[in-house]
Amino acid sequence: MYLRILPALFMIFVVNASAMQFPLEIIERFDEFRIVVYANQADLDKAPAWEPGKGAPPLSIEKLLRIITQQASEDARLHNAIIQKIELKPIRQYQAGRHWYYLVQLKVFTGEHPSMQYIAVLMDGKVLPAVSEPDSYK
Repeated sequence: MYLRILPALFMIFVVNASAMQFPLEIIERFDEFRIVVYANQADLDKAPAWEPGKGAPPLSIEKLLRIITQQASEDARLHNAIIQKIELKPIRQYQAGRHWYYLVQLKVFTGEHPSMQYIAVLMDGKVLPAVSEPDSYK
């Protein structure tokens, strides 16, 4: 009896597994840290393309600062954050670098020593998760 429903269960599993999207990992260097940004294909498809030299980026610095301020107010870890650096970076792994994003380094004061947090923002204002990893020692 169970053998009759086994093919149906297998088909459901195969369809669900093939529909799963794995995020694109964008790996960048920022000072002495390696930053990994996780982006979904659907988010990259929605974000506008931009080519340097052909006009201003779709997301202005003013809008970026508003997004960062809003993100810092919603995230308790970023409560006392100060912007250290903002870099405009291409996404080389997607459509030959026609899509760009901002990588923002924040200095957060918690306790005695400040720590660095990172925020990645696509050109449509979508905030992406970014994680810092120290370089390995050789």
